[in-house]
Amino acid sequence: MFRRSKSIKKTSKQIEVISHSKTPGDEGEQLKVRVEDKRKSITVTVETERLNCLCCGMVLDIPKTAEKFKCCVCHVTTYRGGQTKSETYKYKTSIDVDDLAVIVKNCFNDIVERKNEMTQEEKYNVFNPVNDYIDAKFRHHQILENSFPGSSPLVDSDVNTEQVLRFYKILFSLPTRRPYFRMLCRMNDLLRKANHNCTHFRWLIIILMNPGLRCCLIGKAQGGFDSQEIRTISYELLKRSIGYLSNLDRQKHSKKLIKYLMRMPLSCFKEQLEVLNLYLTFQFSKIMYKDNQSVRTRIQPRRMPSDGMELVNNSTYWNYHLSGSDESPNINGILESKSSEHGQKGKSVPSGDFKFSPYQYENDWHILSVTKLISFFFTANQKRNISCLQSENNGLLDTSTFYNTILDFIDYRKDFDNWRGKPNRLHFVQSKEYDGNGKQFTFCKYPFLISLGLKISIMEYEIRRIMEYEAEQAFLLSLDKGKVIDVYLKVRVRRSNISSDSLQSIKEHQGDLFKSLKVEFVGEPGIDAGGLRKEWFMLLTKTLFDPRTSLFVYVPESRLIWFSNSAQNEASIPDKETMELYYLFGVVMALAIFNSTILNLHFPKALYKKICGEPLKFDDYAEIYPETAQNLQKLLEYDGDDFSEVFALNFETTFINDMWEINPKNIKKYNTVELCANGKNMSVTSSNKEEYVKLWIDFYLNKNISTTFEKFLLGFKRVFSVSKSIKLFNFEELQRLVCGDQDTNKYDFGMLKSVTKYIGGMNENMPVAKWFWEIAQEWDITKQKKLMRFVTGSDGVPATGMSTLPFKLSLLGSSDSDKLPIAHTCFNELCLWQYRSKEKLESKLKWAVTESEGFGFK
Repeated sequence: MFRRSKSIKKTSKQIEVISHSKTPGDEGEQLKVRVEDKRKSITVTVETERLNCLCCGMVLDIPKTAEKFKCCVCHVTTYRGGQTKSETYKYKTSIDVDDLAVIVKNCFNDIVERKNEMTQEEKYNVFNPVNDYIDAKFRHHQILENSFPGSSPLVDSDVNTEQVLRFYKILFSLPTRRPYFRMLCRMNDLLRKANHNCTHFRWLIIILMNPGLRCCLIGKAQGGFDSQEIRTISYELLKRSIGYLSNLDRQKHSKKLIKYLMRMPLSCFKEQLEVLNLYLTFQFSKIMYKDNQSVRTRIQPRRMPSDGMELVNNSTYWNYHLSGSDESPNINGILESKSSEHGQKGKSVPSGDFKFSPYQYENDWHILSVTKLISFFFTANQKRNISCLQSENNGLLDTSTFYNTILDFIDYRKDFDNWRGKPNRLHFVQSKEYDGNGKQFTFCKYPFLISLGLKISIMEYEIRRIMEYEAEQAFLLSLDKGKVIDVYLKVRVRRSNISSDSLQSIKEHQGDLFKSLKVEFVGEPGIDAGGLRKEWFMLLTKTLFDPRTSLFVYVPESRLIWFSNSAQNEASIPDKETMELYYLFGVVMALAIFNSTILNLHFPKALYKKICGEPLKFDDYAEIYPETAQNLQKLLEYDGDDFSEVFALNFETTFINDMWEINPKNIKKYNTVELCANGKNMSVTSSNKEEYVKLWIDFYLNKNISTTFEKFLLGFKRVFSVSKSIKLFNFEELQRLVCGDQDTNKYDFGMLKSVTKYIGGMNENMPVAKWFWEIAQEWDITKQKKLMRFVTGSDGVPATGMSTLPFKLSLLGSSDSDKLPIAHTCFNELCLWQYRSKEKLESKLKWAVTESEGFGFK
């Protein structure tokens, strides 16, 4: 946006850009501008430079001589040049909460003393001293920047959260809204005028800490602080504060912000994250009512994880606010309209068939800015305990806290295609060099916002397209060569030699790993529609974990499985056959994910962290070896002067070589290894004990299993070499993807009952159906696991819970029978006879689930 220069009279009627060109050898550009008035036309050449708006990030061409410029998108005026020392000195004052408290107390005392003498006008003006204080302290952002310093004098960016909240609480406690509204207006004035070289962010954090800002998003405010004016200006403060903070990255100061967020109290950190997620949801609600106004008749009440967020309906507002203007919305009317349509507590979300298309959000600066800011919060959350010796659970938010379920309604196929870089094409295999780092905005770049259920949908979409492409290529190749080529990955095995047969099949079909898996057991009838595949995974993993293979070791103190310890010497390195089994296990785990099958594995989190490339911490070691971890913790906590005499340790460790049982003649049972160079001659002292523990953990979790783990990882990555969706999952989500939901010790059969389909004459009101659910809920966890394994082929619960498990009950006959129930594991279907009593049903069901294996009885 350009303003007329002083040399051009106010009578000028029109300013027109007639050409735009780059200056050779210079980063600047030239604009030729024609200025016309009633008397003459003047053509002027203006030298410009390209700058980003500090709020919305919009790229603007600005005349080099302009002292200030205004963004045409967010309407923020930016002043050129930095803040001078004289300005810094001029505004070195700060807000003092105690001073404000004294002023407020005097105002209340004045009311008490002159209660009967004061006129109505005087009562309104009694709090003018508070207004004057607000005016004095909010006239410049530097004053706010100086306020509420943290307790540590060494960290100038810290904010005293308690003092900030106390300041806002005082304003909320007043019987009038005028001082609070005055403060909001002064804050808005500061945000509308930015200094281009300003690198401060404390004042923005202080503004965002205002608990009243949530009112513009949820329609709930403290006391009477919920007027339309307050909600409108609160929205202005939110969008501009979020915009400034998100664009700190452009000024290379985002690292300072992240360091501050790492030190922020967890309760405040979580509250700010909730506000940002509410703001993101609010922006999507605007999109929905702009381009899909007809969807209003299809909106259905449904609870949302983000407490208090409501999508509201006011067509007048949406038509105005999304017509290109960035002015403040009539938020009060929007939030009130929902109570008449959905009830006071109703929370509305889009209907199941509604999808947000990428073109609707990929250029929305509100969405881009808040997403970028949430990414700063996510990075800070990951680094809050940066040391590998610190506990993960101290000050960290769970990954699911960052999920925003409004994203479940985006068109994830298009979003993923845009992220992957090959939209609307099937040639996934040919594009594996693309790393998903394109400039186009997609939510797949910010996977921490995407719920686990949606990530699984994205992966299923990609895998389905890969399998379709592989089947198509196989069919075309068979036509070209005139011979039959399988469109599936076929594995033919004998139960007695399942590991060797499986390894041989995979070695012979390396190029078919991306195809849909089909399993055949030699000498057994049955067509694999999913059931045979599930049993193959179950039997194969059970064989690979057999102690006789020495691939993995069972740790009694934690009841977990880990890679076998082996000394890094030629005699202890596993032979070729053993290394191939590690490769086979990596392929099997990846194939299970690729073919949507849950495995019954009991690995620690460390395995999934290593797959995802995430750093390991003390907690990861403690999960596998809790007793040793307790001793190491005592070593770290001991601060006596006789440390060396008490522990008498060197930088070395002794362990049992798990490969000793395979080759006892050539492999020592006990092995002593130095943790660092010349470690046997280096004593552990109070000054280097932390380094000793770090090296100890690194040895047992990384170095000592590096050869075998790398072979396993090679097999895992072989299957996912053409998949990009696997990058969306962190270690916690990957663990749930492989093993299902392991957080519960009891199956939720009540939830499973609510999603069960009744077929073949069965209905939920029949006695045999009612008895079945009663029996399932009464059984202990051991019997429940056997029941689930009998019906579904796996005792795991899907990563997204029992509600996503397709389960069927069917009727075998209309009369009593002595036959056992039948299960179709391919379809998760249990077939029951119409038994005459609950006791008989339980007896037959117990016999079936405990004595059956495969596709016949043994």
